[in-house]
Amino acid sequence: MATTNYINQYLEFLKPERRVAKNQMKQGNIYRIVRYGGDTARGINARYVFVIGRVVDKGNIKIHCIKINNIKPPFLINLLKRLRDKSKPITKDYKDLSSLLKSFDAQGKRLFEGYIKNKTQIYSYELGNYRTYFLDKLQYVSEVVFEYEELGKLLNENTTPEEVIKEDRNEND
Repeated sequence: MATTNYINQYLEFLKPERRVAKNQMKQGNIYRIVRYGGDTARGINARYVFVIGRVVDKGNIKIHCIKINNIKPPFLINLLKRLRDKSKPITKDYKDLSSLLKSFDAQGKRLFEGYIKNKTQIYSYELGNYRTYFLDKLQYVSEVVFEYEELGKLLNENTTPEEVIKEDRNEND
């Protein structure tokens, strides 16, 4: 069964990008892998991945990811909303996507088991989108950098830090 590539829909909001060192890839961020091994993928064939975790296997570091190209954008956005840590406000100088999400174990087991594994719109045999990459074979990686306003719109958050704190207090009363 052929799966649909939604990359053109993603390109409406998966910009801009900045090249990063492969050892700086972090859980919870989205990256475009341009060159892996000797293989270069660009355009609609570019590999956009959401990093789940990193594992050391027989001395090799493996990055575990979900390739998002075949996931409908609203499903990925809903996943990000579920992973969102509301105590970390989106500000103009936020660090990266992962800095706004809940924390998980470095290997990503809790993230995968709790939020991804049973969501067939995000991960399934039909989508065939679970990926592992050997860190030493990654040659060109760029991180998707969400613009502040765009990220707020995607996550339906246009709140100030004060509103978030007030919300948290109301939930705990």
